[in-house]
Amino acid sequence: MGVGIGSGLVKAFRQAWIAYTTWLFWFDRNNSVFNNQRRPSEAMFKSCNSLVLEQFASCPIEAQWEELSLLMVWGLRPIITNSRAPTMTGTCFLIHYAGSPILAATAIPIDHIKVNYAELIVAWSALTWCYKRYGACLVWIAGDSKHVLDLLSKEPYHTDSPILVNCKSIISSIEEYKISHIFREVNASGDLLANMGCGTTSSILWEFEIPGTLLASVERDMRGPFVRL
Repeated sequence: MGVGIGSGLVKAFRQAWIAYTTWLFWFDRNNSVFNNQRRPSEAMFKSCNSLVLEQFASCPIEAQWEELSLLMVWGLRPIITNSRAPTMTGTCFLIHYAGSPILAATAIPIDHIKVNYAELIVAWSALTWCYKRYGACLVWIAGDSKHVLDLLSKEPYHTDSPILVNCKSIISSIEEYKISHIFREVNASGDLLANMGCGTTSSILWEFEIPGTLLASVERDMRGPFVRL
């Protein structure tokens, strides 16, 4: 009897979560949260020319932390963030639930800044998106740059890099998080997005109408030997 009641509550929470996130996405879309055109802070982002980063930083927090924390207790899947900067001219991030469709993705052109710095920028952007959308929820940070992941996971840390400090600040505000390395061979979706960034003059953000090629690539990554360490 108790098991039946428990499974019923879990089902109800899942249905409520789906309804809530659907409303949230349409609310953001209709109110053009990401359509402001304020220029990014040159002091922080230097030569990175992405307006997306500033737009994430200014996005209002919509989630109710208490509700989302309660949902997490009932076993909802973590949000996975995946950042990628395989070239000197394009970077990206990809956000989705574990084994589920994409929540958000970007393709960002960069101005020949160092790859590790570019990965920190998009890691910060992805974490900011999750935090401002869903509050202090469970986040799984994944990527194929071992060096950057080590920077994010090591404690204590000493750095003069403002972007790393900002990343660590957001991570410390998240209730639960995990940082994992994935092999480049099973991160084709990250390569696809970053290469899209190489071929554009302005940043692209998808929260709706995700390109079919990207959906197919993520599906292959998830069904294949998707190894996290």
